[in-house]
Amino acid sequence: AKKLCYDHWGSPGINRVTFNGINHASTTEINNYFDYSCCYQTDVEPSKGYDLIVRVSGFAISGHVRAWIDYNNDGVFSTSEQVLSTITNDMAFKNVIISPSAITNKYIRMRIKADRDSAGINNACHLNCGQIEDYAIRVPVVVPVANFTKTVTLVNCIPQVALKNTSITASSYVWDFGDGTPTSNLVNPTHDYTVSGTYTIKLTASNSSASNTTSQTVTVIVPQVPKPAVCV
Repeated sequence: AKKLCYDHWGSPGINRVTFNGINHASTTEINNYFDYSCCYQTDVEPSKGYDLIVRVSGFAISGHVRAWIDYNNDGVFSTSEQVLSTITNDMAFKNVIISPSAITNKYIRMRIKADRDSAGINNACHLNCGQIEDYAIRVPVVVPVANFTKTVTLVNCIPQVALKNTSITASSYVWDFGDGTPTSNLVNPTHDYTVSGTYTIKLTASNSSASNTTSQTVTVIVPQVPKPAVCV
């Protein structure tokens, strides 16, 4: 899309925006501003990187390209929400790390700006000679799935449970072994039981968005051993 102003090479503006599932060409548009947020949308994950590519044309020497993501969805593009800042006459590129504090489960606005002049270039709402396009991204809440398997063996006549974590989309874990002993944050812990009985083992798996808990019971029998020998 091109703003109706003239540079030595023509009307400067944005030709194509690529970001995860968004791949939009706008070479035939001649408007100052286009809101594509209702029809060009993509889902992303917090703390993950995605390549943002902006192709521009019509700049005699070079143009200023900026991009913002309204992470808190307040309608204001703040300095901390600027994700791309470069000068080019062809292509701008940035691997954008999605903020872990981004609003979840709602579409939020991503603004792309290409301008011939530097005046007010870091103001997402100011345009000299160029073009602005808006798109939409969403950070869905990814709920982890907690799961594990267990194996019971005798180690030095003490029942030991080896736990294998098979959780999905989790980054931290809390194990409760059901016998009053301290919890564990290990991924795959082992645990000794000193008293025969049936215990409930609980695993809570978490990520930056949510937590999920599962539990299984385990029955252990501490074998009886003879009285220790006394040597005299």
